[in-house]
Amino acid sequence: MSAKGRLFRGWMLLTLLSLLAGAPFAEREPTLAASQPAAIPKVASNLGLLLTWHRNGMAAAPDSELARELAKIAETGQVQVSVRFTRVLSFAERRQLEALGVVFERVAGELAHLDRFYGLHVPIDAMERLAAYPLVEWIEAVWQPVTLSPLDLSVTYNA
Repeated sequence: MSAKGRLFRGWMLLTLLSLLAGAPFAEREPTLAASQPAAIPKVASNLGLLLTWHRNGMAAAPDSELARELAKIAETGQVQVSVRFTRVLSFAERRQLEALGVVFERVAGELAHLDRFYGLHVPIDAMERLAAYPLVEWIEAVWQPVTLSPLDLSVTYNA
């Protein structure tokens, strides 16, 4: 590129930058994401999805698994979750969590857990306190969204 061409490009760039620097920027409307509470650390995306839809009163397709799960949450005020703790919980630690309103899964009267993984029913308003509990590593909803495979555009030829 010639010296004259570089000089012209530099002049255009400076002109553009000076125009942008002096231009007032319009304020944007807050987006849905900006109006949402921050994500809760230690919470899996499937649980975050349920909590967001529940808090915002969003409607799902009436015959969907999501709609059924949201209806169950609205009816009970609780979410069924699987929680990974840092270790197997002691009796006293379980009582601390039960004081939050957490209900531990039981099978035939026995506490249902596999090592440090427990099934819980957690009140919606206790989810952040559960996530903040020092022994909690990860919380995931028992409900799993249906995943669909991408559209198969392959062509088959039958001779």
